[in-house]
Amino acid sequence: MNRTIGPQVQVEAGIVHGVPRDDHGVLVEAGIGDLTISEQTWEWLELQHRSSGAPVYAYTFTYTSPYVPTASHLVEVPFVFGTLTPQYLVGGETLPADVDRALSETIMSYWVNFASRGNPNGSGLSHWPLYDLTGVVQGLGKTVEPHRNGRAAHFRFLASYRTAGAFPANWHDESREEPPIL
Repeated sequence: MNRTIGPQVQVEAGIVHGVPRDDHGVLVEAGIGDLTISEQTWEWLELQHRSSGAPVYAYTFTYTSPYVPTASHLVEVPFVFGTLTPQYLVGGETLPADVDRALSETIMSYWVNFASRGNPNGSGLSHWPLYDLTGVVQGLGKTVEPHRNGRAAHFRFLASYRTAGAFPANWHDESREEPPIL
């Protein structure tokens, strides 16, 4: 079976084409991250939106700088609490710059507003919309503004392989018509 993932990547009989061999490890790491963090967070967000009756706010943290050269899981935590120390775990070895501290101030303002009023919005902050089925989330990066979650279709695809909330123990389950593309 042949499938295309994006404009340049094709999977043929489980072999990934269009990605340099040196990048296969990066592709596997991204797939594992999607399965263990990203897709499950998206699924939880969708469930909260559909069933909680409470306002739901979502964000993506995409900020990188010499201080934090990688935007990965948990990298935003020092920005939330204003504890900007060198981020050795993600390859950052420099002290934060003014731009890093400014983003931290913005994020702290959002979190304080949400904790105290149940709404992250406040004076001087870019509007943070409620999450809804359009998939708009607040982007926390070089710019702080709402954007559509461009990975929602990818997460829906991964979620389609869940049975009773869990992914199959054996991805080669013969009862499935086609294998998942990671």
